[in-house]
Amino acid sequence: MARENLTDETFVAVRRGIGEQLNDGDFCDLTVVVGQVEFSCHRVILASVSSFFKTSLKPCWREASNRKVDITHEDVSPEAFGYLIDILYRGEDVVNEQTAKDILKLSIYLQIKFLEDYCLDFLQETLKPHTCLEMWQFALMYNLGKLTVMSFKMVLQEINVVSQQEEMLSLPKSLFLILLSAQKKLKMDDVCKTILRWVEADQDARLIHLWEFLPFVCFLQLSSDYLCEIVTYLNHPFGKILFEKINEGLTYSIKGTQGKDSTIMRRIVARQPVPFTSPEVETRAFIIGGYTDGTKPTQDTYALDVNVRDVKSDNLAPLQGPIGVDFASCTLNNEVYVCGGSELPRFFAVYKPGDNEWEVLPSVPENGCEKHAMAANNCSKIYVFGGLTKNSAGDKVISSKVFIYDIHVKEWKVFCSLPVGVKETTAAALGHRIYLFGGVDCKGANTDVVQCVDTLSGCAYQAGRLPSPACGARAISNGGRIYVVIPEGDILTMLENFLLAEQVEKEMSEEKENGKSNAEPFNSIRSTVSFQKRATMTRRRHFSVCLNAKEIIVCGGESEDGELLSSIQGISVADGLFPRWKYPVLKERRAKFDLHMLNIPTVYLREDPPISDDLSEDEEEVSEPSPPSHNPAVNASTSVPVETLLRGIGIPVPICKNAYLE
Repeated sequence: MARENLTDETFVAVRRGIGEQLNDGDFCDLTVVVGQVEFSCHRVILASVSSFFKTSLKPCWREASNRKVDITHEDVSPEAFGYLIDILYRGEDVVNEQTAKDILKLSIYLQIKFLEDYCLDFLQETLKPHTCLEMWQFALMYNLGKLTVMSFKMVLQEINVVSQQEEMLSLPKSLFLILLSAQKKLKMDDVCKTILRWVEADQDARLIHLWEFLPFVCFLQLSSDYLCEIVTYLNHPFGKILFEKINEGLTYSIKGTQGKDSTIMRRIVARQPVPFTSPEVETRAFIIGGYTDGTKPTQDTYALDVNVRDVKSDNLAPLQGPIGVDFASCTLNNEVYVCGGSELPRFFAVYKPGDNEWEVLPSVPENGCEKHAMAANNCSKIYVFGGLTKNSAGDKVISSKVFIYDIHVKEWKVFCSLPVGVKETTAAALGHRIYLFGGVDCKGANTDVVQCVDTLSGCAYQAGRLPSPACGARAISNGGRIYVVIPEGDILTMLENFLLAEQVEKEMSEEKENGKSNAEPFNSIRSTVSFQKRATMTRRRHFSVCLNAKEIIVCGGESEDGELLSSIQGISVADGLFPRWKYPVLKERRAKFDLHMLNIPTVYLREDPPISDDLSEDEEEVSEPSPPSHNPAVNASTSVPVETLLRGIGIPVPICKNAYLE
């Protein structure tokens, strides 16, 4: 006890003494200039707590003359440095809700660890719903791991409150995407309202990004009142982008629910990009192609229920042609686009769950491709990247070309060139950016390069590096985050420096306008992405992955010994943990297949799926009419076409081909 008292008394005496020396200006041998304000200090005091001052003052500590240190960094303000003087010399606790962030920024820059930890603890303990959104952005900017997790968790828990705050409207697009992809509490009306409010807050700059947010909105789940209200947006600059989605919502209500047209209901529900719960559809894992015996590729497709322990699968329409292996696929509006392959490199088709059928589309340009990658953005565009193609001599070579396919005009074009031509890479979209991860380059070596294609400017650049070279990785996106599964077992979360990415893309766009090619200027690595290890799984190759709710599912493939696998592993995207319950297995061992989560009509999830689009009379009798809606559009006569209804309430209807109205 006596020793503790002596320690305390010594500390109090020393602190009182140095405070008096500062007040009297005694023994001050350092002047710190912050902005236009000068602070007289003692070198020994600052160097004892700050690695910044210790490093900068140590080389000249023997000099007797007064030293001057200028600090011009934006994270150190005169007010914050004044607080530091109060803490060090006078022992005052000046950390409160108004000062904590400024003192924390100063502590990080000056490397004062004890004060940094104290401020972090204070911010975590005082976190509140009305400050958590701002705190999340702050924590991300300064890479404050625990505070980032805590504040984001509160944002999601309090999303109904947070979504109404003005701070929501100033969120950068990339953070807004992350938030929309993670939240599960907002009603669909509020999701749509939040998106439209965010775009309207800076309409000139943000309108071009509206299509990136549409996958988060299911217009069939909007309330009748809000669906009627949102029709007014057809007269708005948003109208061209929203027309098809609003049209689907109205058609589903008028011709489907009220008119009891089961075919229209099935087709529209089967185009929804979000998991949809209704009697008409179930969300299943859709498995395409690959091989099951190690040699012969299959054209089979089937749906697997991954949310039950027992194997529950249903055969669906097979691929329209023996495309072989090494094809690529992606989803857009709950439809699966497949192109290329070892046997039919120019093959291109789309699977439509609403009809359980494949539609063959215009062939891939030139000599086609295999071992390539595919991705879609939500602006009705499909992109194909690199892979193997045949040159004029008939030899297979690695391509650097990026092709684009417009699903409305059904035409292919060359979009741009990759900085590094690759095969066996993987791609995933994040807003208007599509990222490619690793692969095999033209020299035959596995690469760790991450490439980014900016779909707005048509430029491509090297955005960073994976932790190690990777061939045959799989990337998936939930619209806000990208996860990369490496054959060696690592599961990575990609972290995007969106501010740097925007700066890089602005520079590239300007250079492109000035006539510079895409080949030379953008082949240096810009480091706009980094990676965080999420989990480790069993090593496997030629596997496939998808997202099921909040879990990454890794399926099938081959073991290190070349044994075909049927196992399914699930990993939580939140904490990287494996679920306690076991997933089912594939109905057979399979590798080099593709996997997507789709809304599939229940009418096709039977032992003997019907061929006709029409349901039986018994099935139609089971359907119950929906309760009356407050929406006058929904309560209108079912014989009134949707276009007539819209014109009747004064809304001009754009010319837009819609299969549901034909």
